[in-house]
Amino acid sequence: MSKPPASPSSKVRPVTASTLRLHTLGGLSLGEFRKVKSLLLPVIVALDGPTTRRHLAALLWPRAAKPEASLRVALHALREYCPDALWGEERLSTGLPCDAAELLTLRGAAAERAYTGAFLPDLNVPDVSAEFEEWAEGWRQRLARHVQSETLLLAERSDPAQAARWAARAYDLPGAPPAEPDTLRRLLALSAPASALEAALRTELRDLTGRRATDGVRPVRRTPHTRMLGREAELDTLLAWATPAGGGTAVVTGPGGIGKSTLARALLRELTVLGRPVFLVDAEG
Repeated sequence: MSKPPASPSSKVRPVTASTLRLHTLGGLSLGEFRKVKSLLLPVIVALDGPTTRRHLAALLWPRAAKPEASLRVALHALREYCPDALWGEERLSTGLPCDAAELLTLRGAAAERAYTGAFLPDLNVPDVSAEFEEWAEGWRQRLARHVQSETLLLAERSDPAQAARWAARAYDLPGAPPAEPDTLRRLLALSAPASALEAALRTELRDLTGRRATDGVRPVRRTPHTRMLGREAELDTLLAWATPAGGGTAVVTGPGGIGKSTLARALLRELTVLGRPVFLVDAEG
């Protein structure tokens, strides 16, 4: 028995740049296409802009007898799958949407959600140039730093419980380079008291600076929940006011920059550890 003719809806649609998305975060793919060196061509062009054929060939085939011939083979394979993935003569351009390029335009929680993994993770491509490997690592760190910075800002604007979760995410972000001491101190201020993250941050700070996080400050409070250094008396007063049942209002006053907001956040963190429901409302502006 002969097969019935295929209906119009069963015809394969042509694969175009408008129907595809170049994925580089947490892996490398373009639809069903998986040829790595062919895929790296639009990745480089998407992030660096129009790029000469000679430069692309030198990056990806530095030891080939005829690098530009290798480039032509890779381009042919890519264009067979998506004809308009790359265009141009001497300089190649692309219109493919790329998740890494779009990530740099995102802020806050949108950036954190879009970061599905490190840029080109575990990329093991033989015979590429050292310049390409440095390029990939540079972009990996740049993208991770962007998301880490946005996540830190989210943490600093959140209530203590959520802030601790954002801080843990920022600290463990895939692809991020080792944090600088200033970043570690920001994370430390946001971490939950007596948590594994707090212990790890204090250890890393000590290893980097040769000093403990509390060096130079006389510790007055000696509980495992110590978070505030140098304002222990004020923090004790606020805790004594906030802990009993009932209500009331406490006003913290002082010149700008003296640490009022930091004191309030320290109070909220300790109340969170004690199991008290707390909320932070930023009324600035």
